[in-house]
Amino acid sequence: MAEELKPDNGVPEMRRLIGKVAERHGIRIDFSDPAFYVLSLNEFALEESTRTIAESIRQAARDFENAAENVQGRAGTFLAQQIRESINAARLQFDREVSEVTVKTSEKLSRLHQIHAKFAFHCAVAGLISGALLLVVGILIGLSLR
Repeated sequence: MAEELKPDNGVPEMRRLIGKVAERHGIRIDFSDPAFYVLSLNEFALEESTRTIAESIRQAARDFENAAENVQGRAGTFLAQQIRESINAARLQFDREVSEVTVKTSEKLSRLHQIHAKFAFHCAVAGLISGALLLVVGILIGLSLR
C-alpha cells in the first residue's frame, strides 16, 4: 500500500492534501505517513457508506414509484366509478325528463286533436246547414219564378 501513495504514482490529490495540512497546521507530512493510511480507511468507509445510502435511496424511490402507481390505479378506479355513477344518475334524470315531456306532449296533442275534431264537426254542421239553406232558398226561388 505504501507504493500506492508515492508521489511518482501520480497522486495529485494527496499532494493537495499535504499542502492543506501544512498550510492549516504548520506540519509537514509525507506519503509514507500513517495518517494517509487512516485517511484511506476513512475514504473506503465513506465510499461503502455512500454506496449503501445510494442503494437505500434507489430502493426508496422504487418503493415510492410502486406506491404512486398503486395510488394512481386506485384513483383511476375510483374516478371511473364516480363517472359511472354520475352517468347513471344523469341518464335517470334524462329519462325522467323525457317521460315528463312525453306525457305533457301527449296531453297537448290530445287536446289539439279534440279541438280539431270539434272544428271539423262544426264545419260539417255549418256545411250541412248552409247546404240546407241553399236548397231551401233554391226551392223558394224556383217556386217564385214559376
